[in-house]
Amino acid sequence: MTDNPTTPSSSFRYRVAINRFGVIVLILGLGSACLVYGIGDARSAKPPAVPSADGSWQDDTLAPQDSKKAMRDIELYYGKIGVLMEKWLALTESLKRPESMAMLIAAASTLTAAGCFLVARRVPLEHFHK
Repeated sequence: MTDNPTTPSSSFRYRVAINRFGVIVLILGLGSACLVYGIGDARSAKPPAVPSADGSWQDDTLAPQDSKKAMRDIELYYGKIGVLMEKWLALTESLKRPESMAMLIAAASTLTAAGCFLVARRVPLEHFHK
């Protein structure tokens, strides 16, 4: 055999490649999440709350669908399915916010990178050629 004794085995190269891929996925995913959050945060900056004409403060943090009366009316008119559909629509709307999108991107990239690291660790490492 003419193999060099310091040449790593193919499983070692495979392990290194999977680890590098995991690092790239993690860096790109977290960078993308920061970018999405930063751009979305800059676009959705709201002016501070101001008093209305009658002197009371307006707070738009509670959507009309979040009140008990609104949910009771929906349940009365459409039943439990209507309430479930309303909650589903509220969930899909909340996923469109930049904070939610950034968290999803960060979580997906972290899980993917962790999966790569786990797979690389489980690859049977053969010793260097002798």
